[in-house]
Amino acid sequence: MTDKGNADRSSRLREAIALKRAKAGKTSAQAGMTARPGDSKPYLSGLQHGLWLAHQVRPESPSYNLASAYRFRGALDIPRLLASFNRLVARHRILRSTFSAHADTAEQVIRPHQDLQVGFHAIDEQNQVATATCLAREPFDLEAGPLVRMDILADEQAQVGVLLLAVHHIIMDEMSLGQFWLELAAAYNGDTPEAEACGPQYDDYVYWQQENDNAKRAHDRAFWLQKLTPPPETLKLPIEQQVGRLNDDGRLLRHVPDDPLKRDVRRFAAAAGVTPFAVYAFAFQLLLQRYTDGQRVAFATPVATRTHAASMEMLGYFLNPLLVYTAVDETLSVEQSLAAFNELLNECIAHAAVPPNELAAALPGLRDTTRNPLFQAMFVYQNVSQPPLLAGLQLEPVELDLGCSKFDLTLFVSEGDHTLEFGVEFNTGLYETSSIRRLLCHYEELLRSVVEDARRKVLDVRMLGVEEQQALRILATGPEPESQTRLLPQRILHVGLDTPDAIALVCEGQAWTYQRLIAASVSVARALRALDVGHRDHVGLFVERSPWLLAGILGTHFAGAAYVPLDPSYPSARNAFQLEDADVAAVLTTWMSQRC
Repeated sequence: MTDKGNADRSSRLREAIALKRAKAGKTSAQAGMTARPGDSKPYLSGLQHGLWLAHQVRPESPSYNLASAYRFRGALDIPRLLASFNRLVARHRILRSTFSAHADTAEQVIRPHQDLQVGFHAIDEQNQVATATCLAREPFDLEAGPLVRMDILADEQAQVGVLLLAVHHIIMDEMSLGQFWLELAAAYNGDTPEAEACGPQYDDYVYWQQENDNAKRAHDRAFWLQKLTPPPETLKLPIEQQVGRLNDDGRLLRHVPDDPLKRDVRRFAAAAGVTPFAVYAFAFQLLLQRYTDGQRVAFATPVATRTHAASMEMLGYFLNPLLVYTAVDETLSVEQSLAAFNELLNECIAHAAVPPNELAAALPGLRDTTRNPLFQAMFVYQNVSQPPLLAGLQLEPVELDLGCSKFDLTLFVSEGDHTLEFGVEFNTGLYETSSIRRLLCHYEELLRSVVEDARRKVLDVRMLGVEEQQALRILATGPEPESQTRLLPQRILHVGLDTPDAIALVCEGQAWTYQRLIAASVSVARALRALDVGHRDHVGLFVERSPWLLAGILGTHFAGAAYVPLDPSYPSARNAFQLEDADVAAVLTTWMSQRC
């Protein structure tokens, strides 16, 4: 890159910083955030306290290490980088903070500024990323500190290498990490004055929040305690291994879908009047619902609690895992279900002041040190940020897999200007890589099916790809070469897997596709199996003439039972005699079948 190009980019950077500070300063003055009194101890936010508790359980775990790395090419000025790094440490009190136990709780200590060292490791290019990963995994001592580290891994001339920044999550979130790189670049490029004032800082914000936000927190707490009664069930996917979750060991698996998907999602979201985030999250909710057969589980998605304008440029930990606890009504259209889901999301975001760890402590019976008691799955939607602008250097991001997983599984959806990438961080004690790879493919197929047609029923949204549909057809139909040897339910399943969108039946103006008929039949079968109905049992079919009548017949067959037809127009005494004579194990009604 030319000097002129660097100068132009640095000029734009200075203008952006000045504009942000002007806006934040104006709003901050209007809102009147005051500095924390000098004689008061800094508070921990509820979010920080949750991370401190997690650290006490597994202090050696790198699960809450936050790392950011960039590969650089060019002449890196190491003394200048060291000076710029320490200017930021001196400027931001949160970078000089440590956390210790005091009277059965945590206490934050802001230490006087002392220059920190930037580690230099002379390593050949092919081993730099692996070494950076090992360095990023090294645990932090919350009591002794420091909780921020910077390392350079480069050749002897420092011309080609990796810049690594690692912090503990308790002092910084992802947005703060981006702000740190922005300020580091400004200092390195000489775009900030030496004695620059920082303004309100994170400990000021937490003090302001604790002193002024009590009514809001009480309101949100009451909202969630009502919503979480009864509490969510523990996530249990059918792909779990027998070993179970023993520790935080994990892996990050990435997947890049075909190019048109991002464009299709954005067009669909605009037409539906929702954000792309809502569409991606809706597909994740549907994925969990399909995998758990409608189990009442919750997932979380991080939202920033930067409720004050002055907090927009602060370094600190502002991310609150927002619980999403609902069920998608698959009898509605995609458009209707997405609108209801989006309304729920907005309602939850409006009550985001209370972190989940405080809610779990207030709910009876929720005690689990091996996993989060309220949610075990996380959904993260993020925009890919541009590399910082360091004069004389070309930078490109480096992805690091720290080999750990905070939750059972976390789905990442990362959008760039022209890119889309999915990633799953999963616990390797619970799931095999092959199972997660299929899960990613199922998510992509669900998402494609959702955005294809907003008017289709959610029941008709497909999850299986073409190859899996073919494999399922072979598994379901058996090895018989002639279709005449198959029973009617097998033949219906065979046709449905080949042509899922074809019309299977029409009754009184209702038209069902094969995919919807099979999905409804499988739901009936699962409901019967949940009642221990199976081989040699009889099921009374007290269903009026409708598509659900055929779904009941097929579902009874799939459960391994035999159906006994009951006519709702017959006298009740005759139906009662049939029930007793056939010794039925269960009775399926129209009302029950529609809710299976």
